[in-house]
Amino acid sequence: MWVEDNLNEKIPLDGPQWRIHGQMYTNEEGVTGMLMLWKCHHSFMDGVSSMASVASGTVNFGRDLFVKFTDVPAYKQWFLRLSSPIYFLMLTAGTVFTTRDKNALTLGKKKMTGKLNLASSDILSVPKIKALSKKLGITINDIVLSATSTAMKEYLTMRGDKDLKTI
Repeated sequence: MWVEDNLNEKIPLDGPQWRIHGQMYTNEEGVTGMLMLWKCHHSFMDGVSSMASVASGTVNFGRDLFVKFTDVPAYKQWFLRLSSPIYFLMLTAGTVFTTRDKNALTLGKKKMTGKLNLASSDILSVPKIKALSKKLGITINDIVLSATSTAMKEYLTMRGDKDLKTI
């Protein structure tokens, strides 16, 4: 079966980030149709987008298939329309009259050359990271992000950045 063969197969990054499989079938009443199986990388679409994609293929596609919400009252619509030019002016002024922050890696002291400097660490044990994530009740991504941000803070502190704030 296609599902069994492709469920846990990673999608390679050097090609399309989606796969689709169509399979013809005939039910007990003799009606023929097609079953479409869709697999995509999580960055390709979010939950609402995939729900819209699936729902758009149905006969009963409509607004009521999505998350329920109320209509925006007319006075709020007019307020948004009238305040948009003011917001645009504020955005333009903020863009024109602000200066760029200094690059945190070079502290504004030298230009970026395009050369890549690398650093590495000891080999990390994936089973230990998995065990730690289960023990703390957090995801592996949380652990990796925490380790990366801590390393970046230590690097910037070592470079002499005194303006670092801990969140």
